[in-house]
Amino acid sequence: FRPYIEIGEFARIRDMLSRAVHYCPKQLSVYPYVLSIYAFSLEENNQRDLAESICRQSIAIQPKNPWAFHAMCHVMEEERGAKIGIEFLTSHRNDWKDSIISRHIAWHLMLYYLDLNQIDNLFQEFDDMLVPNLSSENSFALLDASAILWRLNVLGIDPGEKR
Repeated sequence: FRPYIEIGEFARIRDMLSRAVHYCPKQLSVYPYVLSIYAFSLEENNQRDLAESICRQSIAIQPKNPWAFHAMCHVMEEERGAKIGIEFLTSHRNDWKDSIISRHIAWHLMLYYLDLNQIDNLFQEFDDMLVPNLSSENSFALLDASAILWRLNVLGIDPGEKR
């Protein structure tokens, strides 16, 4: 699965996960996660309406499912817009805020704030979610933080001394 991601073979991932969803018993605890990863593969193949539907199905089965929220972030960015993305993520914050990928989901939220020029909200999210987790051992937090700071720099927005 991972090698296909690294080389951008999203159609293969989608096809493989389509079979996994079909054969995975719905009563298994991993089923909502299989749905979530399948939804992400659909989004990456421009099948966003179906991806959104499957994300919502996955969240209905397992509300604290960070992978569904991550896939939904991509759908919102491409199809629904920043305002709806903010509403969705903030209304479900308790379902994703303590997850293994919470900082990355917060990064998507920051992108929505940036899209709407809500810089104070972006900085608050940055300070609350990314700054406490910045360390050389946490490369993903460093990557997300640098990606936000780079965008701010390109736009001529000063993040301030503490960032």
